[in-house]
Amino acid sequence: MSHEGKNKPTTSAARTDSRRKRRSPQERFRALTEIAPGDCHLWLGARPGGYGLFFLHGTKLVIAHRFAYEQALGSIPQGLQIDHVCRVRRCVNPDHLQVVTAEQNKLLHQIRIGDKHIYVWEEALLQGVAVELDDLERFRRGETFPWR
Repeated sequence: MSHEGKNKPTTSAARTDSRRKRRSPQERFRALTEIAPGDCHLWLGARPGGYGLFFLHGTKLVIAHRFAYEQALGSIPQGLQIDHVCRVRRCVNPDHLQVVTAEQNKLLHQIRIGDKHIYVWEEALLQGVAVELDDLERFRRGETFPWR
C-alpha cells in the first residue's frame, strides 16, 4: 500500500507555528495600552523608572512614548526630547506628547515642581512650550506637583 498523496504527519510545534500569525509591532503595542479617564493611553508593559519600555521586533528595546510619538507624528529630531504634557510618565497618547529641547524640558520640570521663580514661567511661554492655565493658577496658589 502506497502512502503517496496522503498528508504527512506534522509535529505539534509546526502546527502551532502555522496557526499563530505574528502580530505587527503596532498591534503588540496597542495590546499593551489602556485608555484611562482624561484620555491618557496608559502603558501596561514594563515600566522601570516609570517610563514604558517596548521590545521592537523581539530584540530592540525602545522607550514606549517615543515609539508612540514616532508612529503617529514622525521621527524625533536628533537631540530633542519628548515631554508629557499630561505629566503622566506611562502615557503613550501622541496628543499628550510634545517635542522639546533639554532646556525646555528642564523649565517644564521646574514649573511642575512648583519653582517659585516666575521667570521660569515666562521663559517657558516665550519658548512656545505648552503650559496649561490650570498650572499657572496652581503655581500662584503655591501648590507643587503632583496636583492631582
